Formats: sequence, C-alpha cells, structure tokens
Amino acid sequence: GACEQGSMPVRLAGANIFDSLWVTSSGMQTCCNSSGGPAVWADALAALKAAKATGRSGIRVFRFFASLFGSPGKMWRQNSTLYWKEFDKLMNAIEELGLYCIPSIGTGGMWSQQANALLVGLNETANDVVLNSSSVSRQLQDEYFRQIVKRYKDRSSVLFWELGNELN
Repeated sequence: GACEQGSMPVRLAGANIFDSLWVTSSGMQTCCNSSGGPAVWADALAALKAAKATGRSGIRVFRFFASLFGSPGKMWRQNSTLYWKEFDKLMNAIEELGLYCIPSIGTGGMWSQQANALLVGLNETANDVVLNSSSVSRQLQDEYFRQIVKRYKDRSSVLFWELGNELN
C-alpha cells in the first residue's frame, strides 16, 4: 500500500517474523530457533539480517509477537529486568538495521495462560480477558500494554501497535 510522509508518497511492504522476540528471550523455549530449545541471540540476529536483506525488494517492515507466549510469559513479571534487557536488545538491533516493526501486544488466551501460570488454582480463559474487566488476565494485559507502550512509544522503528491476534 501507499501512504504519504509529508508531501512524498511512501510505499511499504512487510513480512510476518512472528517469533523475533521468542528466539531472543531466555524465558522462551521454542522450536523456532536452531537449537530447538532455549532462545539464542544468533537466531534472532539472523532473522533480522534476513529481513534487512529482503529490504532490497522493498520489505523494510515486519510484525512480531511482542510478548512471550503462554506460561513463559510470566518471565515479564518474575524477572522484569532481564525481560526488558533482552527486549531492548531486539529493539536496538531493529533500529541499527534500519528496519521498522509492528509489535503485536496481545491475544486473550495468552494472558489467561500467564495469569494461570502465576497464580496456582486460577483457571481463567481467553473469555475472561475479553469479557471480564476485573479478571486477573485483563489486569495483566492492561499493565503490560502500559509498560511496553511507555517504554517504546518514542522509537522511530515502531510504526504502530497491533492489539490482538486472531481474536475469534
């Protein structure tokens, strides 16, 4: 599509590199990296460099999940210093490579899984996040949204925020 920057038209093409954060976080075990286990920075850097290389064909923008999925997401609450250090490293690399991103900051099921992992005996579902504003899941989601937007709102590499994924 095309948009305008000042009086100049701008054409953007993008890609979905959904696991960019997952392969950079020590809190996430994923099949999406070369080791098939804990995240390694080399995998994330390789993915970002591949995105940069595709820039010659017009792709300079990518979308990624901007939180850990499922119970590993509790790392954000349990070790926030390390979590944000690793996230900052990813964001710095995106800017150093001259790329732009669309961070996807949440889906209902993800937040209920994190809430259930943090509080033994809690049994919330994706519906609690969407329909129950006093649920633990919704409170976690809202807190995360505030923190991430405040932290990265001034980054030139962030084009906009995606507030959900497949909310069907």
